[in-house]
Amino acid sequence: MAHDRIQVIASCGVHEDVPPNTLAAFEAAIRAGCDMTETDFRRCADGVIIFHDHQAGGRPVSSLTRREIREAAGVLPPTLDDFIECCRGRLGVDFELKEDGLEEEVLEALSPYFRPDQFVITSFLPSVLRRVKALDATAPTGLLTMRGLSEYIRAHPEKADLRSPSQVIDQARALDADFLLPDVFDTELLQAASAAGVATIAWAVSSVAQMRELAQLSGLHGMITEDPALLRRVLEDPLAGAVDAHA
Repeated sequence: MAHDRIQVIASCGVHEDVPPNTLAAFEAAIRAGCDMTETDFRRCADGVIIFHDHQAGGRPVSSLTRREIREAAGVLPPTLDDFIECCRGRLGVDFELKEDGLEEEVLEALSPYFRPDQFVITSFLPSVLRRVKALDATAPTGLLTMRGLSEYIRAHPEKADLRSPSQVIDQARALDADFLLPDVFDTELLQAASAAGVATIAWAVSSVAQMRELAQLSGLHGMITEDPALLRRVLEDPLAGAVDAHA
């Protein structure tokens, strides 16, 4: 996924007026001119779907049908095939795999329609990235991290990542990952990856200040944000976001 400019990546589509992670949100991302969208895949009783959480209505998503998920969550989750039909030829995709066991099905579904420069498969799970590369060495992959999310880590101390930046970078290289995806608050890792020549995609980007700072990093290929319109304005004209910053 080599690009000469920073990619504007919508987080779960564009969802100002529609629910996130829905076909309507992805259509909105296309209309907004986003380069890519990031979205979340896991398995339910009907097959592979787009859904962020591992539970719906207090029950494991894996045990529920799509209709049962709609009853619990209020939204019918898109299927993998419906999502690909929506986006192919129109929008690049960051396929975030939330669990093991989806790799082969996702690759088989996307391969006829997406070139390697039009997608990336990302995960917090090293086993997922290892399996993707074993199935298709040309498929772009990215290792997700969340070392900088202090509020989340305080609430979930068991998920604290105590590794140094060099250890994370070493793992990404060992996995042959094409990208490292630190959260926006992990400036230490973002800067270390830039210095080491490791390509990055930052996620949870929200403010003008963050966008401006990240845009200065060498090796940054994209930013994942819930406000892609603001990001595009900042990238096109760094001073254009000043009004938004003080709004």
